[in-house]
Amino acid sequence: MSSFLRRTSDFFKHHTGNQRHRQQTITKRSNDAGASVAERMRKHERRESKQLEKDRAEFAATRR
Repeated sequence: MSSFLRRTSDFFKHHTGNQRHRQQTITKRSNDAGASVAERMRKHERRESKQLEKDRAEFAATRR
């Protein structure tokens, strides 16, 4: 493998690893429950919006 390819693959490994891991854990959890893809997406979106609210509240608290 050329050094360029190695560098870029390391870069992407580093920068997309967390998302890939999160996606895997979401998929695994939902598959255990036998959930449909739509249900999985809804669960994911609910979790993310909850996190967003939390972040916004935290941000507002630090701004005051």
